[in-house]
Amino acid sequence: MNNALATHAAVTEQSTRLLIASTILEQLGGVRRLSVMTGARDFVALPDGVQFKIGAGAKLGANKARIILTPEDVYTVEFWKIRGAKCELISISNYIYNDMLSRVFEQETGFSLTL
Repeated sequence: MNNALATHAAVTEQSTRLLIASTILEQLGGVRRLSVMTGARDFVALPDGVQFKIGAGAKLGANKARIILTPEDVYTVEFWKIRGAKCELISISNYIYNDMLSRVFEQETGFSLTL
């Protein structure tokens, strides 16, 4: 019985991760558009968000984005520059509402998410 409960909890946690990550990606225009417009790849569903690599050409050399859903139901958006073992936080934006997410992404990376 304990194994069944543990399995159910793990499946529920994984489903929640995927739901949060896919919701964030849809708010940015979807995986396909994000990939085409920014070179995004290597998407990872986090317990409370999503992270992915972004293509060359972003402002200040950022090459990784992390978007986290906070308990207040707003987002924290981070951009990182990762080269080998060196990790540098380029920018962090807190208290971002879902309708602000695309604009913040565009401002911080210089990439357009719309045609």
